[in-house]
Amino acid sequence: MADVIFKVAGSYAKIYKRFSRLPIEFDSKTNRLIAVTEIKDLLGCIFGCVVSMAVCAWMPKLAQLLYLIYRSLQLGHFPTTAEEPFASPMQLLSIAIITFGSGGGTVITVFSCIFNVDLVELMNGLLNLEEDLVRRGIEMEEINKNKFKHKKRKIPTVKKLIGDFVSLLPFFVIYMAPALSIFGVYNELDSFHFVFNWWPAYQHSGMVRLGVKLSSFIFVTLSAISAGQILLGMGYMFVLTAWIIFHNICLIDLDCKQRGDLIVARKELRAIVVLYNRIVLLLLNVAPPLYSVTLFMLVSCAVVIVVLSLMSIKMHGILPWNIYILGPFFSLGFIIVLNTVLKCASSYQVRTKDMLHRWKNDTQLVASGAQKEHSRRVAAMRPILLYIAVWRTNIFPVDIKFMCDYNAFLVDGTIAVLLADE
Repeated sequence: MADVIFKVAGSYAKIYKRFSRLPIEFDSKTNRLIAVTEIKDLLGCIFGCVVSMAVCAWMPKLAQLLYLIYRSLQLGHFPTTAEEPFASPMQLLSIAIITFGSGGGTVITVFSCIFNVDLVELMNGLLNLEEDLVRRGIEMEEINKNKFKHKKRKIPTVKKLIGDFVSLLPFFVIYMAPALSIFGVYNELDSFHFVFNWWPAYQHSGMVRLGVKLSSFIFVTLSAISAGQILLGMGYMFVLTAWIIFHNICLIDLDCKQRGDLIVARKELRAIVVLYNRIVLLLLNVAPPLYSVTLFMLVSCAVVIVVLSLMSIKMHGILPWNIYILGPFFSLGFIIVLNTVLKCASSYQVRTKDMLHRWKNDTQLVASGAQKEHSRRVAAMRPILLYIAVWRTNIFPVDIKFMCDYNAFLVDGTIAVLLADE
């Protein structure tokens, strides 16, 4: 499975290497992440973040939202499309999409510029640990080669197909950006239309209007490509982090089982404890930024899923079918990926709690007399449990209950918005 992950990350790095550099990059040669800290290397990223995404896309849509709030207070109710063209369902959908894409991309870029070194240290530490555990597994296969037949590991077909599909997502994002830009500019959903709509020359001069439309198409396309690059990269890191932690826990448990009689040696006992504590220390070192960005990602994804669900339910007669079908497709995709990640993260505590219990009460250690010393070490160890937090203030533990509550929140939020809209 690690080969599939590296293939997906390598495909992402190969496709986006022609674009501006990001604060966190993947090196296909070493299969490790790189923290880009030099300002001169990030000038393209800063331009895309500040100019194309924040100034030219996100801020005008925020101004449009504030304008609609002002009109609501002025009229005493939310304006209808007849009272205010900027309050149409399509305009509201454009506000939500640009806020998530350009606004979310801007926030993530700023966050990654500040904490890129810490996040890269966490990911590379987990990848190094995975490499060490795989090497220990190969050593045990050599030791037990007379007992077990050595089989060449192959990537399952389903996982290979999933990896090939996910590797094509960057192409989809890049090719969809001009198409969505043309659709948005043609239907006057772009940010420039709201800004220049109050300028008389834009209303009466065909040349001025054409120039604004062309400029809008360029900047909307740039902001869409930049936002897609940032959000897709962040999504890859989000999924990779959850998977690699769980994978390392499973490898440590498997290593302990495979070594069998060898585990009674004090050297092996210390090695198992050190390997487990490496995961704990890596998570503790980056807990505040990791938990905070997890909170931001979950809240953002919840808002997007609710908006896409509303789009799927209420806009089947408004949007063209090729745009409308993206709503249920991406909504279902977000739900599947989020539940997979949350299920993986919520299993850390259950898996490590059971593993530590077995280590503490291992019958082979009791028979060898090494159980007393090892039990003291294991008793001081705690199961791995992640949290949703605002910096150092923990809010929710990421367990099975949280996953169920999060899914219930998505359903309740969608129903509440639908009822409020009636």
